[in-house]
Amino acid sequence: MTSAQSCILRLLTHLAMLQGSIKNNRGVGGMINPRPSDVSSFLWEHLEKDMDVLGQTLDQNMDNTVVTVHLILNTCTGFTTGSRGATQDLSSRQGRQQWEKFVCVSAINPVLQDLKKNLSEAQDRIGADDGLAGSPLRILLFKDPGSMLTLPSDCPTHRSSFWTLPQTLTVKRFSQLVEEAQGRSPLPLLSLFITKVPIIFRGM
Repeated sequence: MTSAQSCILRLLTHLAMLQGSIKNNRGVGGMINPRPSDVSSFLWEHLEKDMDVLGQTLDQNMDNTVVTVHLILNTCTGFTTGSRGATQDLSSRQGRQQWEKFVCVSAINPVLQDLKKNLSEAQDRIGADDGLAGSPLRILLFKDPGSMLTLPSDCPTHRSSFWTLPQTLTVKRFSQLVEEAQGRSPLPLLSLFITKVPIIFRGM
């Protein structure tokens, strides 16, 4: 099992427990040892950690990580009662392992195997959503906001396209690229910036 598969299975487990705690808080709380004083908050904190770890594992920002989880959950909605492996007895270790294998093969792998393409198609569908098409935030992030802003000049730097990277980079991925480039040419300023990133985050 890959790290990404493990992260997603853990996240799905915590999601299921959180949903279960809405109707049976005592029962779900009894599954956690030691039992937390606030079951819902405990599970929510674990979900946030799961998302952070998954984003780092996939080398994706939080937005793309959320879309990835959505795509996997959307695939899971296609499971029927008769789906082979979908209704395992999770009380046994063997049953849980069979369920994990089924979810990996049927829902997780199809999304992760061509993640870049799947994310791109999902973003296109989001962009084509009539309810979001005119969103000022979406225009600012993905289009030219010139029509909705009073800009001082026609300078290229006053257009969002100037600041939009071809791909979204996480700090971790950016650090990796800088390290790889160091062998070809020194990048002292970028290297210094990366060493200061933790300090910047602490000050935010």
